[in-house]
Amino acid sequence: MQLSDWLAKKELTLEQFGELIGKSAPTVSRLARGIGSTDFETIRKIVNVTKGAVTERDLIQAEQT
Repeated sequence: MQLSDWLAKKELTLEQFGELIGKSAPTVSRLARGIGSTDFETIRKIVNVTKGAVTERDLIQAEQT
């Protein structure tokens, strides 16, 4: 599942999700749109917060598109 889809499903703002993973809203926006890359620790935090709904593979594939 794409991060943007998960955020919409959970009705979380970029700011709210950013607080959960320790990142700014602009950073969450880039991650949700698959722009740029991020470190492994952030990927793990996203997977943990989404309880596996967004996987490492989802995030890596989003970066490559």
